[in-house]
Amino acid sequence: MRVITGGFPTTPTLPGIALALLVGAAAAPAATVSLPDQVEPAVRLRLQAVSDDPQQFRCQFSAEQIALLKKLNRADAEKLPGMGFIVVPDRWDFRELDYTPMPPESSWARPHRKAVIVHQQGQVFGAYENGKLVRWGPVSSGGKRRPTPSGYFHLNWKSKGRTSTVNGAWFLPWAFNFINKDGISFHHYELPGYPASHGCVRLLECDAKWLYRWGEEWQLDARGWTIESPGTAVWIVGAYDYHGNRSWLEQEYLAYGGRISLGQEINAEAEATPSPVPDDPSPQVTTTESVVKPVAEPADSI
Repeated sequence: MRVITGGFPTTPTLPGIALALLVGAAAAPAATVSLPDQVEPAVRLRLQAVSDDPQQFRCQFSAEQIALLKKLNRADAEKLPGMGFIVVPDRWDFRELDYTPMPPESSWARPHRKAVIVHQQGQVFGAYENGKLVRWGPVSSGGKRRPTPSGYFHLNWKSKGRTSTVNGAWFLPWAFNFINKDGISFHHYELPGYPASHGCVRLLECDAKWLYRWGEEWQLDARGWTIESPGTAVWIVGAYDYHGNRSWLEQEYLAYGGRISLGQEINAEAEATPSPVPDDPSPQVTTTESVVKPVAEPADSI
């Protein structure tokens, strides 16, 4: 038997479907996970040098391949040529779900009709229906100055587009709030290939649109003061190591097929989203990436 520890395995020993064995119950975080020898990942990943010429890059990969590369590299298409090396699969003929870093099944998500899991260290999300993965994609969570809180929340309210209260120049399309008191939401915005938001979870436009339609909002009482029925469950897993390497680019991770183990990082005492304050008749605060005006940051970190 081989022993895998931590959020990212250190040996290429598990095929895609078998990853479900790694997802433990929410009340029992695992210290180590034992896996059988002589099994290989369904998809192999590697780093490949790419031209910094966008036109040459588009000639090298098809539109369908670029769509997958955006997810594997956690970055928008226009960012990929400038990376020098990007993550590519050894074959392109699988379904998109077969390339996911997220587990194909989740015991935590199983009791929920719908659930969203965001793995901060892996900068990736998975959407589940009755515990089975139905969609995945890259994220850019909060940067070092404004990290995204970890824990257990719910989708609250949504908007096709809102202007940030931090900066009027920031328009946040396809927003779906999950921490109402801080205005923290999923929404479409630039994905630079690392955590760069002011607390929100940024998504590709296609994923933000999909979540907007798929996710379920909370149900409030007639006054809008009390949550009668919470929205889709959201689990923000762990925290990002801002001093370490980007894990999805590491050789050990690539050799393993890019797979993530959630069973290592489960928070047994996750706290649910707080209800709206009783004296606020309108719980729909303006979506923002911070409730405090941030210190000026580089353009690709807004």
